[in-house]
Amino acid sequence: RFLEENPNTIVVKQTARVYEKKLIRAKYWITNYRVPDHVWPQKDQVYVQCWHGTPLKRLGYDLETSENAIDSIADIRKKYAMDAEKFNYILSPSGFASEKFISAWNLKETKMEDKVMEIGYPRNDILFRDNNEEAIKRHKKMLGLPTDKKIILYAPTWRDDEFSEDDKYEFRPKISFEKLQEELGDEYIMIVKYHYLIMDAVDWTPYEGFVYHFDQSRDIAELFLVADLLVTDYSSVMFDYSILKRPMFFFAYDFYKYKNELRGFYFSYRKEMPGPISSTTEELIRDIREYDGSLYEERYENFCRRYNGVDDGSASGQVATLMDLLIP
Repeated sequence: RFLEENPNTIVVKQTARVYEKKLIRAKYWITNYRVPDHVWPQKDQVYVQCWHGTPLKRLGYDLETSENAIDSIADIRKKYAMDAEKFNYILSPSGFASEKFISAWNLKETKMEDKVMEIGYPRNDILFRDNNEEAIKRHKKMLGLPTDKKIILYAPTWRDDEFSEDDKYEFRPKISFEKLQEELGDEYIMIVKYHYLIMDAVDWTPYEGFVYHFDQSRDIAELFLVADLLVTDYSSVMFDYSILKRPMFFFAYDFYKYKNELRGFYFSYRKEMPGPISSTTEELIRDIREYDGSLYEERYENFCRRYNGVDDGSASGQVATLMDLLIP
C-alpha cells in the first residue's frame, strides 16, 4: 500500500482492464509470478521473472503428483512452458535454485538455460539493509506492534487439496492458537501471515492482543525483520528468513501426506531443516521453550550456503544494470 503514496508509481489491479493497457505500454515487466496466459510481451519489451521463492516443493515439469484444485499436471507444465517462452530472464539466489528452475521450466530441453540469472533476490536486499536495531524499531512502530514482547511469525504454505466448493484455497490450520496464547502469551505475541492464494477471512478476535494478522498488501520482508523467530512448514519463506540467522521451527503435522501425495520435495526435509520439526502444538511449544541454537549451528550454516549463498543485498542494483543492458 505504501506504493500508492509514491508520486512516481501508479497502482492498478491485475483484474482491471487498465492493467493490460499498462502492460502493452511498459518497457519492462517485473513479476514474481506468471503473467496471464493470454498476455505476451512484444520484442522490444523486457520481462524479468523474479519468482516467489527458492523451491522446496516440486514445480512445473518436475511435478510427479498433484492435488491442485485448478490445474492438472499437464496444464501446469503447459503454463510453465508458455512462461519460459515469454520471460527474458529468471532470477536465482543459488546454484541449487538455478538447477531446479532449469528443470521446472524445461529450459535445458528448449535450449534456454541462459535465461537463468544467479544474482540473488531483490526483495531480500532489505533484510541486509534494515537488519539493525534502529530499523527494526521503526518497522515495529509502523506495523503497530508492541515492543515489550518477543515476536513469533507463523507463515505456513498452502495445501493443494484444501479448497472450497468454488475452488478457492482455504486456511485450515492444525495449530492451536489458544494453546499458544495460553502457554507463550506472557513472553510472546504472534504474527500470522498465510499464503497469498488463501482467500479465507479468519476471525482473529478471540486472540486479540496475542495474534496480529496482516493481509497480502504487506511485504513479508517487514515481518521477517521484526520477528524473533519463524514458525513455518514447507513454505519457501524459510530460505529468505534464514538470511537473518534467527531461530526457525517447522510445524509439519502432515509431512508424509504433503511429501508423498501432494507435491513432493527436491531434497530431504528431515535431514536439512535447520531447526526443530514438530507435529503437534504441544511439541512446538516445547521446542520454542527449550530451543538450543548450538544444536543447529552447523546445519544452519550449510543451509544458508546452499540455498541463498548469492544473496548479499546487491540484487536490486544488479537487476537494474541487467535491464539497461537488455534495452534493444
